[in-house]
Amino acid sequence: MRYLNWSECTATGICPAARSGHSANMVGNLLLIYGGIRDKQFLGDVVVLHTGRGSWFRPVIKGTPGCRAFHCAFAAEGHLFVLFGRNKAHKLNDVWKLDTRLWEWTKVVATVADPVSLHPPPRDFASCVGIGDGRAVVFGGQGEAGPLGDTHMLHTATGRWEPAKIKSSGVSPGARSGHSAARLDDDIIVFGGQGPGGQMLGDLWALRVAEGAEMEWVLLPGSDNCPLPRAGARSVNLGTQQ
Repeated sequence: MRYLNWSECTATGICPAARSGHSANMVGNLLLIYGGIRDKQFLGDVVVLHTGRGSWFRPVIKGTPGCRAFHCAFAAEGHLFVLFGRNKAHKLNDVWKLDTRLWEWTKVVATVADPVSLHPPPRDFASCVGIGDGRAVVFGGQGEAGPLGDTHMLHTATGRWEPAKIKSSGVSPGARSGHSAARLDDDIIVFGGQGPGGQMLGDLWALRVAEGAEMEWVLLPGSDNCPLPRAGARSVNLGTQQ
């Protein structure tokens, strides 16, 4: 059995203001905190922890995706990608990337003809996981009419969207929001979330995403040590465990 231990981290500089609904992603040795909500106010700041130096700093950044919370974010090729979420007015379905060398935000739009019908509808509380080769997979989230169960593929280099091509095996996680998702080898592992009617979920799924193979959802067996059903949790890849 592998034991995990919590310890308090200390860092110099001014830490981010208290918030929820933000994102936290590693780009190299930089931990980027973006957005969130505090006292009903949506935030759009970026605060960075240099993990090697143990210090917080606030880079001067050109451009902005605006204030938002409950969005998706993932790191790829020296960039932080931010998708979906919501602001004070409405849910979003735009895509932005932050160049961590130039500290510049750029809106990601298709470089070739890209039918609007292929764009995922606005949502928050979704998951998005980078799977390499300039691709990322979006699943679920809370849409305008309730939880969603769709799966989409984003090509980060071109900004092109397409429905994920998934083997019609007859099983899928179903509609949910606030679930956790992380890459583990050739799988995206999805746990829990909140289903239709507010039902808290505690099931565990794998989306097979091996390059060159057809994607497939697989329901993983539970055990006596499974976490309690929940939404709003996070999962992190620790190498061979999640």
